[in-house]
Amino acid sequence: MNENELKNKNAISEEMTIDASRGEITKSAKVLPDYAYQQALKRLNRAIALSQGQFSLILVCCNDAPLQQQVVKQVTEQFSGNIQNLVINQSPNTLYTTIKKTIRNPEPKALMIVGLESVTQIDRLLTSSNLVRGQFDRCFSFPLVLWVNNEIMKKLVRLAPDFKNWGTTIRFTMPQNPKAMTTDKSLSICSYPDS
Repeated sequence: MNENELKNKNAISEEMTIDASRGEITKSAKVLPDYAYQQALKRLNRAIALSQGQFSLILVCCNDAPLQQQVVKQVTEQFSGNIQNLVINQSPNTLYTTIKKTIRNPEPKALMIVGLESVTQIDRLLTSSNLVRGQFDRCFSFPLVLWVNNEIMKKLVRLAPDFKNWGTTIRFTMPQNPKAMTTDKSLSICSYPDS
């Protein structure tokens, strides 16, 4: 199956096994991971790996909470748990000060922030992030992974365009086959596919 076919659907590969003692040949189907999901996961791992020791903003757009939780878990495992996760509450003052107050020493390999959709004053939070964007680069030497949904992404474009343009955007959509969300052992933070 070529790459274009993989982009549009999950691939099924057939595995043939031979049982010599019985003289039987059996076929079994194996679902290969969803192409778009695996490419997005590789891009996220690569973006985190390439940003070690320096600040970078990675915006991850995902509208499905279970998918988001699965990806966070997979990425955290990929980096041996050296990624700090921060759940934003409903009323933080600013994103910058919230991060500054909660960051552990030594600094993590990356900081993943979830929960922005629950912030009651999200417009104020995004506007203030845009105003102090230089502070992020000066004070943090790790990648910042912001999990957003489509609504928050639209607000970023409108209210914090400079902050948003600093970042790399990676989109996750629900795989056509939920089994595709299982970890593919061939994924590596050091692989560099042609994307």
